[in-house]
Parts: sequence; C-alpha cells; structure tokens
Amino acid sequence: MYETVPSDYSCLQMHIQPPSGGDTLWASGVEMYNRYSKPMQKFLQTLTITASQQTFTSAATKGGFYVVEENRGHPLNRGTHFTATHPVVRTNPVTGLNSIYAVGLHCKCIDGVTNAESEALIKSFLDCLTQNHDLQVRLRWTPKTVAVWDNRSVHISPPL
Repeated sequence: MYETVPSDYSCLQMHIQPPSGGDTLWASGVEMYNRYSKPMQKFLQTLTITASQQTFTSAATKGGFYVVEENRGHPLNRGTHFTATHPVVRTNPVTGLNSIYAVGLHCKCIDGVTNAESEALIKSFLDCLTQNHDLQVRLRWTPKTVAVWDNRSVHISPPL
C-alpha cells in the first residue's frame, strides 16, 4: 500500500511455528465495500488515500539490514520514501469487483477531505473490518502451511 505500484499477490509460508499465537486474519475488501450504501460507494470511489511506512529504513538499520532502493517488484518502486497515493476503492481487473483499499496501519489520511472526515472514514473502514467476523477468514498456521492471497481484494492483519 505504501509502494507506488503495490503487489497484486502475496504469499507466506510457515517454517517454524511459535509456541503460541501467530494466527493470521484476512478480510474481504469486496464485502466491506458491499456493506456501504450505493450513494456512499459512489462517494468513496471519488477519494484517494495517502499511505506511508516511514519506519522501514530505521528498523532495517537497527536490525542490521538494508532497504532495497530500486525495482522492488516494479521499476516505480524505488528509493527510501515509502509513501504513495491510491484510490480508496480499487476495482480488481480480474473479477471486476470493487474493494475498499484504504485500511490498515499504513493508511495516513483520506485526501481532499477535512482531518475529522478523514479520521471518521478510516475509523469506519476499521470498524467494518474488525466488527464483522463473517467477512474474515482466519488461518491457524502449522509448519509448511502456505497462504496465497490477492492484495487487490483482501486485507491481512498482523499475526495474532
């Protein structure tokens, strides 16, 4: 989300299972979008979001790693300034379905609205995501488990 051209798909594999925790939740951005009224859907389609992740460089340095500065999956994903603007609603080019994209820790603000409106919209998206378990799937990891998902249609939570 904080890259100019985010990846379409992601994949994770469990190698070593921790003694507790580690479950992962995914939520359907398509179902989130469908839970808003038609007028609200139309409004959300006019908005963009600024997403940012400014701690990568310092966290990498602290951990003894370096940040790849060029061609991170796409030639436009370069440098160490991890900030990008994206539509709040994305249309999956494969399915044609609309999805709420503006969710998560990287979501800094909804562009073109007041701070209060931005905060209210972001809170509404997070509330929809966290208070509707029927649009979520939970994976309890075991060694060698592999998960693949379409970033254009779902949201992933940090490990629980």
